[in-house]
Amino acid sequence: PTRAVARSGFQADSVLTGDSLDEDVGEPISLDDLNALNGKGLGGGAGDGDGEESGFFGINPQGERFVYVVDGSRSMNHPHESAAKTRFRRLKIELVRSISRLHPDQQFYIIFFNQFPISMPAPGLQHATRDAQLRYLNWMTTVRADGDTDPRLALAAAFRMRPDTVFFLTDGSFTAKVQKDLRKLRGLNITLHTYAFGNRAAESLLKSMAESNGGKYRYIP
Repeated sequence: PTRAVARSGFQADSVLTGDSLDEDVGEPISLDDLNALNGKGLGGGAGDGDGEESGFFGINPQGERFVYVVDGSRSMNHPHESAAKTRFRRLKIELVRSISRLHPDQQFYIIFFNQFPISMPAPGLQHATRDAQLRYLNWMTTVRADGDTDPRLALAAAFRMRPDTVFFLTDGSFTAKVQKDLRKLRGLNITLHTYAFGNRAAESLLKSMAESNGGKYRYIP
């Protein structure tokens, strides 16, 4: 079973206890608990800052419509050297940071992926009102990291929404066929920013994808 509890919005009033931090890495974590971890020494966006930049892992958004295509495969349960304890929790904290800073005139959508897309339960991009932020970030907390890594369907879905910017993060490596398909990805007037998280195996591909779509690449340790 999954759980998602919204108690105090985006800023938690207390930090996690040691017992909470020791829970099974596969278990969902509440939005309040993610907020508590937000203040517990999570490194910077590119590995050398304080993690407080706007945007997503230090890359500022361009435009008004943003889609986050982020890795939800089993490997994201890999330990992370921060208070978050795992890559997946570190990612979720960054999603909270990024989406909570959007203003209501801006729109967002989240797509996790393993071998399939795991899409936010909304018909399309949502205005970043406080209600929408809380609703869909709470949904985000219920998503578990499991399965293999194939972002093709998730990225195709993101590009069909015609956003201004797509943020694409993965810790995986890809087969030759998947790489070939991803290198063909183009979006009309869509900026694609790419991130390798804790694994540089796909770095060359991710750099190429960003360059071909007017974006930036970052490695996140």
